[in-house]
Amino acid sequence: QILHVFGGLWFVRLFRPICADSAPKFKISSEIGHNMLTRFLSLILFAVALTLGQSQNVSDCVVVGALPTDGTFRCFFVTDTNGIAFSWVANSTDIRFEVLGQVESYVALGFNQERLAMDPAIAMIGSCLDGGANTMIADFQLAAGRVVTQLAEQALVDIQCQQMNGITTIQFDRPLISPNLTLNLTEPVNVIWANGNGGDDADVPANHGSANRGGTANLTLATAPLLPCQVAGPLSDNFLCSFNTSTNGLTFQWVANATDIRFEVSALVDGYVAIGFNEEAVLMDPAISVIGSCAEGVAIDIDIREFSLAAGRVVTPLVNQTLFDLACVQVGQNTTIRFSRPLITNDSQLSLTAPINVIWATGPGDAPAFHGNQNRLGTPLLNLGTGMGPAVTPAPTGVPTPVGQVCIVEGPLEDIATAEPANYLCNFDTTIGISLEWTLNDTHIAYSVSQNTGGWVGFGFGSQMIGSTAMIGWCVAGNQPTVNEYVLRSQTNANGQDLIDPNPFTSILCTEVDGVTTVRYIRPLATPAFTIDPNGNVNTVFAFNGQDQLSDHARSQSASASINFNDGTGQNIEIEDFVTIHSAFMWTGFCGLMPLAMFAARYMKPLGAVWFYTHITLQTIAVAFTCVGFAFALRVDDDGERFEELHGRLGLSLFIAGLVQFLGGVLRPHKVKPEDTGSLSYYVRTIWSWGHKLTGLAIVVLAAVNVFEGLDLDTDSEDIYRELHMAWVIICVGLFVLFDIVSCMYGGSSKDVSGLKKQYPQSPIGDRNL
Repeated sequence: QILHVFGGLWFVRLFRPICADSAPKFKISSEIGHNMLTRFLSLILFAVALTLGQSQNVSDCVVVGALPTDGTFRCFFVTDTNGIAFSWVANSTDIRFEVLGQVESYVALGFNQERLAMDPAIAMIGSCLDGGANTMIADFQLAAGRVVTQLAEQALVDIQCQQMNGITTIQFDRPLISPNLTLNLTEPVNVIWANGNGGDDADVPANHGSANRGGTANLTLATAPLLPCQVAGPLSDNFLCSFNTSTNGLTFQWVANATDIRFEVSALVDGYVAIGFNEEAVLMDPAISVIGSCAEGVAIDIDIREFSLAAGRVVTPLVNQTLFDLACVQVGQNTTIRFSRPLITNDSQLSLTAPINVIWATGPGDAPAFHGNQNRLGTPLLNLGTGMGPAVTPAPTGVPTPVGQVCIVEGPLEDIATAEPANYLCNFDTTIGISLEWTLNDTHIAYSVSQNTGGWVGFGFGSQMIGSTAMIGWCVAGNQPTVNEYVLRSQTNANGQDLIDPNPFTSILCTEVDGVTTVRYIRPLATPAFTIDPNGNVNTVFAFNGQDQLSDHARSQSASASINFNDGTGQNIEIEDFVTIHSAFMWTGFCGLMPLAMFAARYMKPLGAVWFYTHITLQTIAVAFTCVGFAFALRVDDDGERFEELHGRLGLSLFIAGLVQFLGGVLRPHKVKPEDTGSLSYYVRTIWSWGHKLTGLAIVVLAAVNVFEGLDLDTDSEDIYRELHMAWVIICVGLFVLFDIVSCMYGGSSKDVSGLKKQYPQSPIGDRNL
C-alpha cells in the first residue's frame, strides 16, 4: 500500500499538464529533466507499485488485510471420515477454519507438529449443544493415553456452530502464533480430525473410536489442493460429481474449474428439464434456474436459457444470458441438456466451498410452464466443490435418492397465510380441479384450498367422506369467510355434520374472484379431532358444491388423495364407483332379466317344457345379478344411511322379496291331476300360482319405479339414463299388452298364438303340470 501511494505521487510529478494553449499539452517536469532513463525507470516503478498495491491475494489460501467478512473460504480439504471436510482462509496473522461433518455430535480438527498421530497434538473440538442453542468450541491438548485437557489459555475467537439436516458445522478464528500452537503457512503440517460416536457423549469430547478419526501428512496451509469436483484446466464432459433425484429419473452431473462450472441434467421426460439455485431456502422462488429442451433428433433446435423464478410462478428470462457450450439431445422419453456458466455472474454466485440449495423440475412441453407439484423437488446444502450434501451419491450410481423437508419453515406461519400474493412452499392438484397449497412448521400448517366454484370448498382427513375430519368453507358478501371444521356423519343430511367447537383455525381468509373460491387458514397439526402426521402419507378427501351453505355434493365433485405434507409428494386415489356398479347389476337383474322370465312363463307355454327351463334359467341369473348388486350397495360410502331413504328401503324390500320369490318357485307345490280338482292339493297349488304371479309382477313394477328413485338420488346421473329406462319400460308394457291381445284373439281356438296345437289340458289358473 505504501508503494502504491509512492508510485502514484511519482507519476503525478513525472507528467505535469499545462494549459498555455487552447488545447491541453504535457511537458516533461523540470524536476526530472530530460533524462529518458529516469523517466523509463519511473514508469516501471509506478507499474510495480500499482500492481502490488492492488493485489489482495498473496497465495491460494492467504489474503492481504482482514479476513473476509462474507463467509467465503479460499481452500478446502475433504476427508474420508463421516463426510468431515474443512475449509480455511488466512492472512498474515490469523486463520479462519470451518469444519463440518455428516454427524450429530462433536467434530474436531487438530495439528501434530511431530508425527501423524492423535497425540501429542493441539485440537479444536466443537459441538452444538441443545440443538444449536448453545455452542462449545475450544482448544484442547491431546496427550498419550487418550487424555484430553482443555487449555487454560484459549486462542479461539468468533466461534460459531450450526446443526442442520444431520450436519454439524463449527467455525472459528485463531492466531497463527499462540502460546500452545504455531502454524506456519508455508511449511507442511500434520492435520488430524475426528468426530464423536453419538449417544449421551455426542456433544462432549470423548473417545471417538478408530472408525471416526483420520489424518493427512504434509498439508501446506498456504496452497490449496483441487476439490473432488474440480479440474485444473478447461472444462469437458468428463463429469466428476453427480446427484440422483426421485423426480422422473432426473439426474445432474457437474465439473468445475477455477472460474466456470459445467452441468449435465437428464430426466425421463420428453419436455423441458430445469435446475436452479436458491441462496435462501429450498424453494422454487426466488431462484435463478436454467431451463432447457430440444426437439427429438434435432440437434440444432435447442432452447437452454437462464430464468428468474419469482413469487406467483412468474418465470422471466434473464437479460444477461451467461450460458455457453450448450448441447441437448432427446431420445424417446429421455431429455438431456448440457451447459457451462461462470461461477460468478451479475445474477448469481456459485461457490465451490459453501453449500447451496439446489432445486429441479421437469415439464410436459418444451416451453417453460407450470410443472405441477409431483414434478419438482430440491435438496438443501449441496456443496458443488466436494459433491457433499444430504443424499449425494458418487457419479454415477443411478439410484434414486429421497429428499424431504421441502414444505417446512422455521418460525410462525401468519405472514405466509396472509401474504398477497400467497407464497406457499408446496401444492397438490386433485382430479376434480381443487388445488391445495400448504406450508408447515413444527406445530402448525397453513393451507390454501381453491376451486372453480361459487359455493363451498371442502378438504379433510380420512380414507372416505363419512367419518373424516374436514374443513368446509365459503365466502359471503364482501368475502367474509364462513370456515369451520366438521366431523362428517351424514351423506344425505347436510346439517347432520358435527361442528367442531371451538374452531381450531386461525388467520382465516376467503376470496371469490372470477368464479374461483379460495379459503386460507392455519390449523394446528394436533387437535382432539385429528392429528396430522407431518412425516408420513396422510389420506385426504376433497369436495365442492355451488352453494354458499352446507349441502350435498355429487360423486363427480369429490376426490381422494394420499399426501406427504413434509416433502410435498402426493398421489390421487381413484374413488371406486360402487354406485354405478350397483346400479348396473340391479337394473339388469330386476328390470332386464325378470321381465323376460315373466314373458317366458306367460307366452312360451305352447312350446312345451322350453318355457319352464327358459323361465328358471332367466330367474336364476336375475337373482344372481341382484345379489351382486346388493353386495356393491353395501360398499357405497354412506355410513349406514343407505336404508334411510326411500330408494334404499324399497330396494332392500325388493331384494328380499326376489329371494323369497325365487325360493318359492324352487319349493313350489306338487302338480295335481285333473281328477283332483277341489282337493286340498288343488287349492294349495292354486293359491301358490296366483301368489307367485302377483308377487313377480309387483317386484318388476316396483323395481322399475325404484330405478327412478335411484336416478333422482344420484346427482351424477345423466338424463339419458332416465330416458333409456323409460323407453325400456314402455317397450316391456307394450309387448305384454300386445301379446295379451293376440292371446285373447286366439283364446277360443284349439291352437295357441303361435299356431301350434295345444298338447296339454287347460286350467283357469294356467298350466298345472309344471
